[in-house]
Amino acid sequence: VNGQLKGDFSIKKGTSFKKGDILFEVKDTDIRLLVEAKKSNFMNLISSILADIKLDFPKEYLKWEKYFESISLKENISTLPETSSPKEKNFVVSRGVISEYLSIKSEEERLNKFSVYAPFDGSITNSYVDILSYINIGSPIIDIIRRGEKEVELTVNTDEIELISIGDEVIFYNEGKEHIGYITRIGDFVNLKTQNISVFVEIPKHPDNNNIFNGMYLEAKINTSTENIGCKIP
Repeated sequence: VNGQLKGDFSIKKGTSFKKGDILFEVKDTDIRLLVEAKKSNFMNLISSILADIKLDFPKEYLKWEKYFESISLKENISTLPETSSPKEKNFVVSRGVISEYLSIKSEEERLNKFSVYAPFDGSITNSYVDILSYINIGSPIIDIIRRGEKEVELTVNTDEIELISIGDEVIFYNEGKEHIGYITRIGDFVNLKTQNISVFVEIPKHPDNNNIFNGMYLEAKINTSTENIGCKIP
């Protein structure tokens, strides 16, 4: 979506956040008013067919009346009542109820994109704009990084990949300190530049791992199974 960034929170580099926090919001006044106008027209549409439903489908009148009363301009509209017969379904379709309902749901879904929430605990590593700036569709806003669990990509020779399995322990060395990680994924493709296979290692969230930061170089040792090729000699 496009529009003007709003809010009283910071999107500057180094700012920390928690999962579920709003990272930033885009001004949504226009689209919100449009959605409320469509809901008003939808309420008018439902109201106009209630009399016909009461006459032609008296057993279904109560559920449509309750649905009409549940519609609110400020809240998302609930799912349409299920039709009990093909005749009732044809009636609802012919009056444009379903198409109008889907149009509103589409706008509500678009409205959700004006607020971006943090998917995890972390911090902002780069910021490209400031609050009150006007942004366009596709414009970068911020870069974020997860706090706690960390992931490291290693490269392994193709002739050694058979010795490695998911769950194997990996020891990382950083200025004399050791950090333990575990292999979570093994790539099934070869890097065109190195001709090696990527192995992804997760370092669990632990106080001892707080001194590992994004962008650091670490030395790694993978503890794998051993293969003995030989025979017994008397």
